[in-house]
Amino acid sequence: MTTKVLRRKFVPVVVGLSLMAVSLVAPISSVSAKDTPPKPIDPKTIDSIRRLRLIGTNGVQQMDPVTGAVTCEAEMLRWIYDTLIRLTPDGKLVPGLAESWGREGKNFVLHLRHGVIFQDGTKFNAAAVKAHLERAKTHPKSVLATSLKAVASVETPDQYTVKLVLSEGRAGVLPILFTDRAGMVPSPTAVANAGATYGATGAVGAGPYKYDKHVSAVDFHVSSWGGYWDAEHRHLAGIDMLGSATELQSQRVVSGDVDYAAMKDIQLPEAAAAKGKNLDYRVSPTDQYAEIYLNWNVAPFNNVLVRQALMYSLDRKTLASVLTAGSAIPAFSPLTQVSWAHDAKAVDSLYKYDPEKAKALLAQAGFPNGITVDVGMIQNTYYVALSEAVQAMVKASGFTFNLKSVTGAEINNRLYTLKNLPVAITAYRGSPDPGLTLENKFMAKGSANASGSSVPGIDTLLIKSAGAVDATLRAKWLKQAELLVMQGAYSIPIYHNAGLVAFTPKLMGISKGYTTCQFADFVSAEVYFKP
Repeated sequence: MTTKVLRRKFVPVVVGLSLMAVSLVAPISSVSAKDTPPKPIDPKTIDSIRRLRLIGTNGVQQMDPVTGAVTCEAEMLRWIYDTLIRLTPDGKLVPGLAESWGREGKNFVLHLRHGVIFQDGTKFNAAAVKAHLERAKTHPKSVLATSLKAVASVETPDQYTVKLVLSEGRAGVLPILFTDRAGMVPSPTAVANAGATYGATGAVGAGPYKYDKHVSAVDFHVSSWGGYWDAEHRHLAGIDMLGSATELQSQRVVSGDVDYAAMKDIQLPEAAAAKGKNLDYRVSPTDQYAEIYLNWNVAPFNNVLVRQALMYSLDRKTLASVLTAGSAIPAFSPLTQVSWAHDAKAVDSLYKYDPEKAKALLAQAGFPNGITVDVGMIQNTYYVALSEAVQAMVKASGFTFNLKSVTGAEINNRLYTLKNLPVAITAYRGSPDPGLTLENKFMAKGSANASGSSVPGIDTLLIKSAGAVDATLRAKWLKQAELLVMQGAYSIPIYHNAGLVAFTPKLMGISKGYTTCQFADFVSAEVYFKP
């Protein structure tokens, strides 16, 4: 089936198929945008020379979308790169640098936007996408290699068509992959010039903002540029990510020190109290979950009985209530309770809070006197409170946690790259597609799996799900995979976070809350300041 290619400069973000529709509701052979642009915003209502100042997460460490392992960097990278496909705040997949896409037999085809240039003047075309995807598959430090493993080769029938020849089915997940790092195409000229150092001191993409400067893991600054293909729908002069903050975010918005702040869900009462004092806020459910991260190939957690004991040691409802002002949802799986891939009947009843059961399992595992283990604790108020609460709770089940401070800037690097921190109390962002969450966390080369091995039996299920577009089949296989994970206690989830953001009322277009990791969408959402 041939996919229609559209020639208009702008394809609106308000039209498109929802994520559920693309990956689940019906078999999809192709997707294309509709030629119905939204009503434009009156330029007189926009302050187009104002820069957005925000706080929420640490600054960028690595600007190469292929090698960067810190998940929270992705939202900042899309300011520079844009993506082949966009995911809107309301969960729709819409055209980005690709005007349309779809399945062609067993393969997958992208039809690219015409007339786009990178920030260094290089033309954006099929050759640039091919170079990016091949580098993502072969770079020794690539975090995308596993996700793109099924791409046997990349063909370019013409300047604006990219054909992915697949060795196995991936039609179910490729569109959502291309809304993230896999869809962030760097200038091939910039990559060639920088060589192995690309992304360390600069980045060149085809997105709405060009790189200005940054201090690694501290801040990040970008500015608008004149060659952007969708400049009429970009309304900020630039964005200044001023770094992370763990307290006083509301006060900084109210005072005018910053325009936007991503906050922790426990701070909802603080945001609500400040509403109307030069502050508005949004709160929404998210895919992110707090967890006791563990490398299941490192003792003592290479023993399934020890992992299961730890699952029984957590009173999730109490932790969610006390630590998040009741906004979080107790988690018995990495997948949210409302996920179409979550089997609540099979999974949610596996591990009720039971300290005596936990101690019995530890004894059966050979630890009748309990276990003492060093556990990483992120150095900010929220994670210290969470870590200390978990430490106190699991003590009754025979676990003694020696908390070791780790900075927020180094936690992901130590967990997933250096792999020298086998246990930590942290959070995982999750993916809008539950299959990708399970792949990244529980397949051997997943970007968030430091164990080096897959959960036994999970590879076959996830591969089958990724290749399917039938809703019933995808849900069936993912539920089986989820059950394997939780029966073996390869994940120790605590609760799913709510997303909370506070912002000045002059900032328009903010429709939902985000976590401090994802923190915002300033590309597919049309965000601007009132004069």
